[in-house]
Amino acid sequence: MPVKTFFLWFFIGFTLQSGTSQSNVPHVQISYFGVLGTHPGIKVGIQYPVATLNGLSSEKQLHQIIASPNVIVYFHRRNHLGVGAQLQVGYQMRQLRGINVDVMAGVGYLRTIIPNTVYDFDETGGPVRKKWLGTGHFLKTAGLGLGKTIGSSVDSDFWMIRPTLLQISPYGTGDILNMAIDAGYYFP
Repeated sequence: MPVKTFFLWFFIGFTLQSGTSQSNVPHVQISYFGVLGTHPGIKVGIQYPVATLNGLSSEKQLHQIIASPNVIVYFHRRNHLGVGAQLQVGYQMRQLRGINVDVMAGVGYLRTIIPNTVYDFDETGGPVRKKWLGTGHFLKTAGLGLGKTIGSSVDSDFWMIRPTLLQISPYGTGDILNMAIDAGYYFP
């Protein structure tokens, strides 16, 4: 049941559009996503404006609640390959001049796969060769990002560096807290 609920929210995140927003331009995100700084990866997603805080926004500054479905892939050398999908929700302030700030939190599913050949034993006790074994993890993230707008409007391209806390629950037995660097470029 939790997997079905996750994919429902993931689909809703891909289809969200808001008519109340003064700037409802979605941005495509491509970023380096390095877990613990040494395990390189990539993160791709679409950032949708859910609502604009009109009292705070102007032509030079934009305050929005955003939703962003993402796909993550990273490689932990000699250990595993991580492939995941998540939905992040948060607040973002973009400025024409000055520093952009966002605060994001997300949930998702992470599959860690062992890309090497692994041997197991069958019923008779003989070795059996297995490939691409792995486990699923419930994924929770939280991050604070800083960046800069590139262009002549708040809807222009921008870059963002977001240190992110990444919490996974392997095998449902406990939690592991990791740090990731999410350094990305966003364009309409």
